[in-house]
Amino acid sequence: MSRPLGITLLSLILLGSVSAQETPDDEVYLEIDGEKIRVDEFENALFEMYGVQFTNEFILNWVLEREAQKRSVTVTDETVQQRIDERFDQILQSQFQGDLERFSTALATEGYTPSTWKTWLKFTMRPDMLAEELIRRTREVTEAELREAWERQYGPDGVKRTIRHLLVSSNYANSEEYKIDHYNAERDVIGQAALQSARAVLQELQSGASFADLAREHSDDFSAESGGSLGKNWKSRIGLEFDRVIDGLSPGGVSEVFETRRGYHIARVDGIEDGYEFQASHLLLGAALNNLPQAEREGREREVLERAKSILEQLRQHPDEFVALARAESEDRTTKTGGGSLGTFPRGRMASEFEEALLSMEPGEIAGPVKTRFGYHIIRLEGKTRKPQLDTKLVSHILFSTEFYKVREKKLKPVYERRAYEKISNLFSQIEAGKSFEELVRANSDDSYSRQRGGVIENYTPALFGEEFDQAIQTLQPEDRGRIVKSPRGYHIVQVTAIQETPFESVSTGLRVELLARPITPVEVHQYKEMLRSESSIVDTWNINHAGGSIETLRPKSTSVGR
Repeated sequence: MSRPLGITLLSLILLGSVSAQETPDDEVYLEIDGEKIRVDEFENALFEMYGVQFTNEFILNWVLEREAQKRSVTVTDETVQQRIDERFDQILQSQFQGDLERFSTALATEGYTPSTWKTWLKFTMRPDMLAEELIRRTREVTEAELREAWERQYGPDGVKRTIRHLLVSSNYANSEEYKIDHYNAERDVIGQAALQSARAVLQELQSGASFADLAREHSDDFSAESGGSLGKNWKSRIGLEFDRVIDGLSPGGVSEVFETRRGYHIARVDGIEDGYEFQASHLLLGAALNNLPQAEREGREREVLERAKSILEQLRQHPDEFVALARAESEDRTTKTGGGSLGTFPRGRMASEFEEALLSMEPGEIAGPVKTRFGYHIIRLEGKTRKPQLDTKLVSHILFSTEFYKVREKKLKPVYERRAYEKISNLFSQIEAGKSFEELVRANSDDSYSRQRGGVIENYTPALFGEEFDQAIQTLQPEDRGRIVKSPRGYHIVQVTAIQETPFESVSTGLRVELLARPITPVEVHQYKEMLRSESSIVDTWNINHAGGSIETLRPKSTSVGR
């Protein structure tokens, strides 16, 4: 059993209640069977066992205490104790239904009594509470955060539309018209039909037809849209039989028709992706660009790109500054404190654009800016090793499914689509003729959430019903009768009943106050500590080097109680 380090190490090291400078070497800490254990012996053993693991937490709390002293920020013992009691009671009630005996038993498995666990909480909660108070004093709200809150509360570009809809579902999943019993009764016929279709398509392939075109036309797999391509992500996805067939094919080879649990397949090996292992570091800029409104994003992206180019030029002149610049500039919080190090990783772990850059680089080279969905990267390649054992076949396939859900879809979806469209068209004609929209909704809509409100969707979230639905909302006016639109759920008649515009300038002050007053999250606390740490000069000295650990990667152990 491993106990948390909070009580012993914080009390011995961070708070200085016991230290070599203040305690004589011959002072006794423990007696075991009459044999005296000196304080310095105990401290040395404690350091050897936990020193490396605790270093990171010690640094975070030390720089936090220093910042608090600098800003004259403190929290009282009474405030800390109140938070401890609240936390204790919350766990007691939520996890143990108020049963103190059960809670005490659970704590005992971790080596605690309720009293000693509260003592440990004191040493873990006080730094977090200090961080919260520091965040309150230094918190700022960016223009991007303000605009994000504005759009969240008042709609895209400050325009909130009140909408309502009537849904006629085309969902066949729960249909009584074709159930598992029907499927089982004709399973042999279904299998034979799929096999014949597969053999016919194989003949077309052997006659020179395009594999991708035939996959788009015939395949029942999700990969049909991409011409049947599974890329390198095929192993263990379909089954052992599929993997066995692929293992027996050479690049360019096309299989015979073969059967798996999903139906009948024709597979092809499109090529081989060479396996590599990389050691690399990076500096990331623009991580928050995706959270910005489109209009603001374009301008900010240009700024980020120019900044990335400037840093790259600086590194080309002074490559030895990469670690320092990554710590100072990178927006990847998981790697910046380690100077941007990504460690060692195989091909396929990173974004494709990132790895394409690595493949074209030589060890020691710095390149960029490379754009991925995460932002702009400046990359330094430390090493690149060809690993033939990591080579991966690139695979495409055509599936002729015999699965129940796919057979049911083929039989019922066209029927249900037609019925839904006929019904929605009839209802729309009634609306155009002056029939009450609310009455038609309550009598016909298949959306139970909005039906009782006459079709009104409160706080509609974009993309809920798809792009066509959203486009209709943007173009309809309150005086319009509405429009028929298609979504994955079926057919809708959608109307916009009101449009309210709220200029950003009229609410930005109030939004700023709200954002400044929002509760502080554990993520913010952690990020604040890491920010303080990144601004400090920290040297791995004797203790880390001799223990063989790394302050970037090791974390103190902690109790599982109350998680």
